Amino acid sequence: SFKINTGIDIDISGEVYIIGKGAKVISNISTADESIFHIKAATKINIENVSVNFNSTATTHRGFRFGDAAGSKSISGTSRMTGCDFYNFGTEATIGLYVENTPDNSILFALPFPSLKIINCNFYNEITAEISAFNYSTATFYGKGIYIGANCEYWETIGCSFRAIRIGIESNAGANGTIAQCDFIQCLPKQSSSYNYGAIWISNTGSNNGKIDI
Repeated sequence: SFKINTGIDIDISGEVYIIGKGAKVISNISTADESIFHIKAATKINIENVSVNFNSTATTHRGFRFGDAAGSKSISGTSRMTGCDFYNFGTEATIGLYVENTPDNSILFALPFPSLKIINCNFYNEITAEISAFNYSTATFYGKGIYIGANCEYWETIGCSFRAIRIGIESNAGANGTIAQCDFIQCLPKQSSSYNYGAIWISNTGSNNGKIDI
């Protein structure tokens, strides 16, 4: 297990591989909107078998972030995340995987080729009395599993599980995605004055043009 107090930024012109082999990362981040791992730029990303425990930390932050809109950084090749776990989300706006500025590979190929693949990953909060009772009017579920942001085209989420979190998948400005063989359990389907909830949330703002196959 590794405890992370400060986020790790990666900005390179080569490939990034993080092969966890069951490694557990425990968040102790206190800076808002920071990411445990922020891969701002790379030619290719491959993340495997890493468990991220947000440790119920009351700081809004992210597990992994790919790309960086603010710095005009991007991922030029395919990103892939396989067999990773994200759990114990500490705030409603904490995000497991945040993605933006991955390439639209359909420009390069005759047929669309996924710029992002997320396979067999789990996003959840551990069972508590509140979750077990599942009172729609009073429950407060924490966390977003996957956030698809600007300039992320032709992404795939396959065989993933989302349990007892606020939102499973949010497609804010990234289109042409596929959601297949995924489980959404107790993703609270309600809306308050401040937050949206549900298994899949597709925003009605931004540049979210295209189709999402479910």
